[in-house]
Amino acid sequence: MTTDEIIAIVAELSEYIPIIEQTVPTILEAGSKLQPIVTALNNAIVDNTMAAIKRYEVGGFSREEAILLTINTKAGLVKAMNNTKK
Repeated sequence: MTTDEIIAIVAELSEYIPIIEQTVPTILEAGSKLQPIVTALNNAIVDNTMAAIKRYEVGGFSREEAILLTINTKAGLVKAMNNTKK
């Protein structure tokens, strides 16, 4: 990429600066409102993972085996979800 091309891109992008300045505060505000939801979802995922590991341990698997089985199960779910999108 030449210097002239870079200058042209910067000039073109400078047209969008007012729009960016107007939208960034709204985006940041939305993010702060969504933070409790994201935190709650993350906590639920962690709780479910801990419960799954404990179920395997109660079923007679070692802690290491329980963790590996849980990881494998989650990886399988992700793979299945990715395949259904196609």
